[in-house]
Amino acid sequence: MKKVFGASVLFLVLIFSGCSISNNNKIKIDNEGAKNQVSDPQQQVKNQNTNSSTPSIDNSEVSSCDFWKDKDYQESNSNNSMVSVKDKAGSLIVQGQILQRIEDASFEEDKKVTKAYLVFYNPVNEAQQLFYNYYSANVANGNGINRVDDQKLLFRLGIIKDSKLITTANISDELKNRIVSLIDTDNTIQLKLIIPIYNGGGVGDDFSFACDISE
Repeated sequence: MKKVFGASVLFLVLIFSGCSISNNNKIKIDNEGAKNQVSDPQQQVKNQNTNSSTPSIDNSEVSSCDFWKDKDYQESNSNNSMVSVKDKAGSLIVQGQILQRIEDASFEEDKKVTKAYLVFYNPVNEAQQLFYNYYSANVANGNGINRVDDQKLLFRLGIIKDSKLITTANISDELKNRIVSLIDTDNTIQLKLIIPIYNGGGVGDDFSFACDISE
């Protein structure tokens, strides 16, 4: 009788063990399927990025002002390891007031400089929206070249010294004088900005992301 009871118990243990193994295999298969479901969308995004219509830019051209003068402001893609698809470059027209602010100098302690900004907000087209979003995000991420004040982008044009605009941008003396004359007034000015891609590094207070500024 004890032998029959022992055999029955052993039989039941084997049955439950078989069920456990079967369930474990099923869970393993289900988990593998879940992994595939997660990775598939990522692969689709990767494929979309590979097949993107964004133009590929040669390394030697990304920092050239002339290269961007006839191209609308846009997202950019490059083979340059210093450039990411998040970079933006090109030409666009913006309008705003001119503002000056006395701020700390970038590399000298206890020194003040007067920086000139174009106050830009209320984008009216895709390029302007991209421009506004990109540089506003840069400010939020800690970039100290531009400013955001009351949801208005303050795009640096250069510095004011001895009543003159000093800037790294290519800009005519006539337009420099006109910009200075509009500082802290209610008048607006329409400017065409050409913005290339920069590979990083320290810049002076007279730096502007625009390599060329015209009307």
